[in-house]
Amino acid sequence: MRPARLKARAAAHHRSLEEEARELLRAAVSRQDASTRENLGALARRLFGPEHGAGLDIPPRGSAPGSIPPDFRVREIGPAVILLDTNGISELVRTEPHPEILAYVSGLAPETVFTAAVREAEIHRDLARMPAGRKRDDLIARIAELG
Repeated sequence: MRPARLKARAAAHHRSLEEEARELLRAAVSRQDASTRENLGALARRLFGPEHGAGLDIPPRGSAPGSIPPDFRVREIGPAVILLDTNGISELVRTEPHPEILAYVSGLAPETVFTAAVREAEIHRDLARMPAGRKRDDLIARIAELG
């Protein structure tokens, strides 16, 4: 809905824009029958499933030779775990990452650096959407190196 339509609708119902948006969302959600709603796992598979991937091999969890489970104990110096967000991953796969970020991440123990599964799925989806070519192939190779 366009902002002007939402504003007019809110005025007609004597509500704020925020309250009108909330009411529209409530109405949309309540119209769905609970038995037909897609659960979060099914939705994620539909949106990010293998057919949307970029052809990257994802090894099963714990299959890496010599893999060590993460150590989540609190340490006296520094965080126990680092969770890279999209910006952190994007910076690391640039052809010339920022030297301070690269130095910081390089100094971390590999078993303490993670990313969320949703970020990984987004990366696979976005790579799959890119047109085939050298840029896409280069990004796929650089992301595979992070693994």
